Amino acid sequence: MPETAKPIVITRIEVLVHPFYTGISGMVLRRYKMQGQANAKKLAHYWGEQIQSAAKDPSAVLIVVPSPKANWIPTKQQRRYYEERQKKLLLFAKKALGQRFFCFRNFLQFQNFNEQFNARGFTLDKSTLHGKVFGEYLPMCVSAAQIKLCEILGINSNNLQREMRLSVGDAFEYVGGKRRRANPRKAIRRQVRGK
Repeated sequence: MPETAKPIVITRIEVLVHPFYTGISGMVLRRYKMQGQANAKKLAHYWGEQIQSAAKDPSAVLIVVPSPKANWIPTKQQRRYYEERQKKLLLFAKKALGQRFFCFRNFLQFQNFNEQFNARGFTLDKSTLHGKVFGEYLPMCVSAAQIKLCEILGINSNNLQREMRLSVGDAFEYVGGKRRRANPRKAIRRQVRGK
């Protein structure tokens, strides 16, 4: 009788949300809240370190929600530059983590996480589960990803902490040619509910 492989126990989840969104979407930063680090290159370096850390930990998985394409940017060259950086980051993560890398186009696809997770031979240890959610923007998409994933996994949000050092803190966005402050509460409700 053939022996079945034991499932790999996962105790750590890292979630990177919308990397390089500021550059891809053309949004203008109000400020970076990264404990004094006001540079997107340094932030990308931190993301790379976090991916390497997850790759070295056999009990860790990485979930990435890539930035959506934005065709309204006046400078297409800038958008292409950041889209290319995001693509390189995703390829690096996939190569580093292999089967422990998950990529979802939006938060609604988190519904498929358990199915894909189990199909790859993983099991989740909810008693020791911990991890970080980080990316762009902390009060909006990062928070929405944390809420949605915790809801789907049936875990407390304390298990997956939002990481300020690895995130863009706040932004202005252009709507109808006018600059206005992004509304994090509306964005979170819209993304969690899928509307």
